[in-house]
Amino acid sequence: MHVGKGNHDFIDGQAGSPTESWEKIWGVPSNHTFQLSEFAFIIADTSAPQTANIYQAVDIDWLKQQLEAHREAAGIFLIIHIQQRKSGVDGWPKHGLHDPKEVPKGEAVMKLLESTPNVRAIFHGHNHQEAGAYVSGERRYFFDSRVGGSWGAARGYRIVEIDDEHRVVSYQVNGVEDRIISTDKLPG
Repeated sequence: MHVGKGNHDFIDGQAGSPTESWEKIWGVPSNHTFQLSEFAFIIADTSAPQTANIYQAVDIDWLKQQLEAHREAAGIFLIIHIQQRKSGVDGWPKHGLHDPKEVPKGEAVMKLLESTPNVRAIFHGHNHQEAGAYVSGERRYFFDSRVGGSWGAARGYRIVEIDDEHRVVSYQVNGVEDRIISTDKLPG
């Protein structure tokens, strides 16, 4: 199992507490990577302490290192809970970055992702009302509705299929009605 930290996954930091450390709980740091066959998966943390009341950009220095480490991968998929585009800009969903210090950092993250040739897709949670894809710099940014919670799009999940020729298709599934609501073929 691989986990990514969401904006409600707070760590209290008190020494000896069961929630003292994300890594202690899940066995991986909040920023981590793994490989599956010829493909790399990067899970990047965008959470902030509960008292900060902001959404954070990905640590770009860490991300650059991971992209470089996986430059030979057949494809790279990223899981980033908070979208890195400013909230509501150019038709993008609300609930993205909004803090004036974080917005330029997020755009730098997007520029990096869009200039890395083997990045195939970026997956976001957080936006409960979104269950589709946005395109920027020829990259697909997928929003995956919600698994839990009490508001937004129908509960659902996303399937990503990769065939023997490295073609990628992604399906968004309405889990309540058990039906596919969107299909996206990724370029490359």
